[in-house]
Amino acid sequence: MSTSQSAGTADILRYFEVAGPDYAAWSPQFNMHFGYRVRGMSWLRREPMLERMNAEVQTLLEIPSDASTHYADMGCGLGATARFIAERNGHTRITGFTIVPWQVENGNRLSQEQGLGPRVNLTLSDYRATPALTSSMDGAFAIESSCYARGADKLDLLTEMARIVKPGGHIVISDGFRKDSDRMGPILRRCYRISCASWAVPQMADIHRFKKALRQVGFQNVRAEEVSWHIAPSFAHVPFLCVKFVLQRWLKGEFKFPRERWQNLLGPLFGALLGLRRSRFGYFHVTAVRELVPPPPPREW
Repeated sequence: MSTSQSAGTADILRYFEVAGPDYAAWSPQFNMHFGYRVRGMSWLRREPMLERMNAEVQTLLEIPSDASTHYADMGCGLGATARFIAERNGHTRITGFTIVPWQVENGNRLSQEQGLGPRVNLTLSDYRATPALTSSMDGAFAIESSCYARGADKLDLLTEMARIVKPGGHIVISDGFRKDSDRMGPILRRCYRISCASWAVPQMADIHRFKKALRQVGFQNVRAEEVSWHIAPSFAHVPFLCVKFVLQRWLKGEFKFPRERWQNLLGPLFGALLGLRRSRFGYFHVTAVRELVPPPPPREW
């Protein structure tokens, strides 16, 4: 599906083209996700928590140390996680997929500057219909990008992951999920809609439908581990960073922000409010293994 065929895709593209550079205020390495804190880590240092999230995903992928491997980063941003993994796994190549030209250009530049250009390549592509060959990847991961796929089950993304991952390959999806798709009260629904709209997310996945869809397209050993309390410390940085960001821009004489930049501030603020309703929302690591059977045919669009 091309970007011109979907108003929702156009919104995502515009959001990341305009607000994407502001992520440098969140992470100098452009880790465009929340952090993962474990005991002993400082609550005040955000970048180590962001790097720890990368390390958690790397561990869950179960990358072999004695073989050449190729992984897909589905919704790669500027490729910070891909570079983290490639730097620590010398026999691993990673191809990232994103629809944002700015991310491809700058992400590949950063990979070249870090000497990882030959093994980390970002490609301009919708992650629901990638140019990757069938069963060509040893595994795949998506950090806070699965939410941009369609529906509560994100079946379009999962179908593509099932197509490109080899039988026996591991996948990891780390993201916020709805736990309960029952009707929300008016205040909670308002917060949910603002949060989704601010990040140009069509809707959050339902963890139960998501797991069912994984099995439907050919994954087994599907596991979902809630890690909300590990994510919360980095979420706590959001309000302070937002105030700092606005003050810095005002001191530079920037008094008018594009709508997308305001969205980038509002999204995590309202997302934090959703996180307080633990019975309805949570942050999960979802893992699965591609079944040892022929992959399904590509989905028609």
